[in-house]
This record gives sequence, structure tokens and C-alpha cells, in this order.
Amino acid sequence: MHFLPKVSKRSSSPMLKDDRLWL
Repeated sequence: MHFLPKVSKRSSSPMLKDDRLWL
């Protein structure tokens, strides 16, 4: 329940790691 996974993935920022958790 964080930033939109799409944005995180597209941003390719360090959050990408967490993005996977949200996915």
C-alpha cells in the first residue's frame, strides 16, 4: 500500500525493490 507500483517500476528507483512486494 505504497506508491503506485506502475510509477515505482517506471521510475526504476530504489523503491523498485519494495514495489515487488506491493505487486
